[in-house]
Amino acid sequence: VAAALGPVDAAVAHSFASGGTALAVAEGASVERLVLIAPPLSYRTPGDAAGGAPDAGHQRWRRIASELGFDPGIGDRALATHLAKLEPTRARWHLTDGLVELATDVLIVASVDDDRFDVGSARTLAGRLPRGAFLELAGLDHRASARDATAVAAIVAFLDRGAATG
Repeated sequence: VAAALGPVDAAVAHSFASGGTALAVAEGASVERLVLIAPPLSYRTPGDAAGGAPDAGHQRWRRIASELGFDPGIGDRALATHLAKLEPTRARWHLTDGLVELATDVLIVASVDDDRFDVGSARTLAGRLPRGAFLELAGLDHRASARDATAVAAIVAFLDRGAATG
């Protein structure tokens, strides 16, 4: 988008798109401000801790396969296929570590009542970011956190002023 349309001042991403958006910035997309709503830092969905997969992210692929009516092993194969198509540096890239290295204003928005991701991970990460801010919400599930009027107002204010003055 930045190459086709010119400079991008800010990017806002929700959930899974947070990883791809942060990766694009880490790989050189020039963005002054980045907002991540309910980013997948640590999973807490039922089923993510079950099975024989080595980590929660891997478990999520297995759970989604099951929810779609497939054997959980399909999730294993889908993840393996996905990782095999990535360049080695991308396959090893993790959202948490990548964000800490960015010289970009970052706002992380998360709800204590998110049914998919743990707000504690988001709170901890925001504290590690050199130019980070954190908005903790309550009473909102994973999807509602992106539509909440308070969250939208805070995001607009952040985009208007950035983390340095927020």
